Amino acid sequence: MITLNVIDVGTGPAVLLLHGFPDRATMWRHQIEALSAVGYRVIAPDLRGFGESDRPDGVDAYALEHILGDVTGLLDVLDVWCAAVAAHDWGALVAWALAGVRGLEVVP
Repeated sequence: MITLNVIDVGTGPAVLLLHGFPDRATMWRHQIEALSAVGYRVIAPDLRGFGESDRPDGVDAYALEHILGDVTGLLDVLDVWCAAVAAHDWGALVAWALAGVRGLEVVP
């Protein structure tokens, strides 16, 4: 089990923002501010190994299945069952996989 650093602001329909390599959640600061200002709950984690989130040892710890598990686990903990997803770079791969397992809407 790992700990993710997460920005979770606003109320209303959820928007999940997934950063790319080598960024972190704060890369979305302008979008977070704008989306929360117009009534969205914005969730932006530092993905595994980035920003203030845990950095497990070993290359295998960064397999897509683990990162996908982190994000689905995060959504479960936050009680989010429906969200629009916007992603960049590496985060886009995670977003497409997430859409496949959770049926979330991906914004290209």
